Amino acid sequence: MQVAAAAAKAGAEVIRAGFGRPQRVEMKGPVDLVTETDRAAEAVVVALLERERPQDGIRAEEGTQRDGRAGDRTWVVDPIDGTTNFAHAVPHCCSTLALLEGGEVTAGAIANPFTDELFSAARGEG
Repeated sequence: MQVAAAAAKAGAEVIRAGFGRPQRVEMKGPVDLVTETDRAAEAVVVALLERERPQDGIRAEEGTQRDGRAGDRTWVVDPIDGTTNFAHAVPHCCSTLALLEGGEVTAGAIANPFTDELFSAARGEG
């Protein structure tokens, strides 16, 4: 849980720093945006996960794909959940990630960069 919380908070800090600033925005699909802050937040979250859990796999929305080296643990990362809001300077988005073990979600964290709220949960811990 500590790693999930730290990673979500790190992503939220990048969101907060980029919010309201001019962004290069690209279209990944007909209605799917990606901003330079999406990529920057993903880089920060992935770097933290690689440092703290180098054996785990990573699947992140903006392209990071790495298989785990030991076991069946994979982090699933959405660096900015709510990119459309972010791109339009609407303060309703967050940084999210979850840990899959054996294909099941066992932990996750969501950090709101505008309210400093952190929501986290782990299987069996309420």
